[in-house]
Order: sequence, then C-alpha cells, then structure tokens
Amino acid sequence: PSGKYNTYMGGGVVVHCPAKQITLRADSMEQYGDEERFYFVGHVYYREPRFNLHSDFLNYYMTEERIVATGNVDATMPNGSRLRGPVATYLRPIPKRRPLAQLSADQRPTITLVQQDSLGRPQPPMQVVANNVFMNGDSLVYAGGHVVITRQEFTASGDSMFLDGQKEIMHLMRDPKIEGRSGTNPFTLVGLLIDLYSRNRKLYRVIARGKGVATSKDIVLHADTIDLRVTDDVLQRAVAWGPGRASAKSPVDSLRADSINVVMPGQQVREIHAVGTAYAESKPDTVKFRTKEMDWMKGDTIIAYFDSLPPKDTTPSPDRKSVV
Repeated sequence: PSGKYNTYMGGGVVVHCPAKQITLRADSMEQYGDEERFYFVGHVYYREPRFNLHSDFLNYYMTEERIVATGNVDATMPNGSRLRGPVATYLRPIPKRRPLAQLSADQRPTITLVQQDSLGRPQPPMQVVANNVFMNGDSLVYAGGHVVITRQEFTASGDSMFLDGQKEIMHLMRDPKIEGRSGTNPFTLVGLLIDLYSRNRKLYRVIARGKGVATSKDIVLHADTIDLRVTDDVLQRAVAWGPGRASAKSPVDSLRADSINVVMPGQQVREIHAVGTAYAESKPDTVKFRTKEMDWMKGDTIIAYFDSLPPKDTTPSPDRKSVV
C-alpha cells in the first residue's frame, strides 16, 4: 500500500551508500521497503571509514542507524580495538541525537583493547571477557557478568567493570580481585571496590576499598582501605588504613595499628611503619628460649626494618629484621 518494494537478491551482493560512505557485501540480501531494513545473509562484510565488521548475518535498520550482527561477529573499532562474539549491535552516530558511535554485545564476547602511550607508541593490549559489554565511543567501556580482564602485568576479575580509556581509570565492583603477575613476588588484592589508575598505559596505583586484603610472598595486609603503588610493573609500596584498623602479618611477625605503611622497593619488604596505637608480636628464638608466649611491643608508632642478608643463626625466616 505504501508503494515501496521488497527486494531479494542472491549470487553475491554489493551495496554502496556514497552519502554515508558505507559498503556492504554478502552472499544474498533482502530489502524490506516499509521497514526500511536490509537483511544480509552469508559472509557479510560491513565497511565505513571508522568501523569494520564481519558476521554470518546482519540487519541494517536505516531510520535508526542501527546494525545488528549475529554469528561469528568480528568488529574493529576506530582505534584498532576488536570485539568478537556471537552477536553485536552497532549504533551509528546521529547529529544532535547520538554524537558518538555505540557498540554493545552479549552472550560473553571478547574485547581486545589496543593501547598506546602519549607518544603514540603501541603498548601490550588488554583483553576483556564478560557476559555483556557496552562501548560508548572509543574510550568508555562498561562490562557486566563474570568480568575477566587480562593485561601483561595483571589479571583482574569482578562482576562489573567501568573503564575510561582517556583518563586511564578502571573501576571493578562486586567481589573484585587483582592478581599482579610481574616481578618475582606476585601479589593478590581483594576488596568491595577496586580502582586502578594508569599513566601512559602503565599501571601505577591500585586502591581496594572495603574489606581490603593484599597478599604477597612476604606479607598479608588487612584494612578497610589498601593503596598499592606500582613502578615499572613492580609493587613498590603499600599503605593500609581505616576505622577497622590495619594489620600486617608475616610467617613470624604481626603488626596492628590505625595505619600501616609498607616500603618494599623492587617488591621486597624493607620497612614497615605502624602508626596509631601500634602493637607488634614476633615469635621468639626457640633455640635460646623455650616458651609459647610471643615477644611483643606497643607504642604510638612502631617501625620495623628488614634486610635481605641470610641470617647467621638458625632462624627459619629468609630475612633478618629489627624492630624499634
């Protein structure tokens, strides 16, 4: 009744839209005039200056500038980042309505985010796997449902994630966990909320808020808030504080205080500063003393110093220490 046509083509189809700079290729095509919809079947290739996509099937809704691809979807964003999954929806920019392109996918897609430093030099990519993802433009990424993030220096997980690529900030929520993999002493950090901060695509700070626990080979930190500082992918410092007080435990020692500062250059513990109603316990030298009681010390501030020299006595600890 509208006078529009439904058109069916096969045997290899190529569609050009010069005004929008779009090219579509497929084995066959169906065009529905009243719906203003194209349906492409088999080996579909979608091309425009800032976005490329390949899939088994594709629906293009012209009035909404909406593209729904299904089956072996492989999409490349303007910055080179890539999405792979069973289904994806791409929304083209519309002036005064949708200034940035948007890409969403569910059924657990994989996103490989290409990264560059401030000088444009390529950096190791970051991979995000989640039940569903949403990308707004080139830099904002939202992911939900069993999120797993993999970078060269760490692996992170949580139920949801937000990433701002321009500001280089990442938020992990609901049972988040970070596993640092660089250096000879890996670390693990958990909490209710974890924030990661990068500079030139290099991680330099990680903060766990709420029930924070940081674990490494030498020490375990517990606190409401734990702030880790990283340089060249190696953990250098850890600060713990909060109303629930902070604690630091090693196989032979423990410290409790309002706040604890662990100085660990090269990811080796060298100093621990416990400030605010500090209390320290240490296992006594069982060769010289026969007792089940712990050595202890308390004060407003306790500072423990560590070195890396092998002990000359029979103490099993790999590091020798002194407490003042």
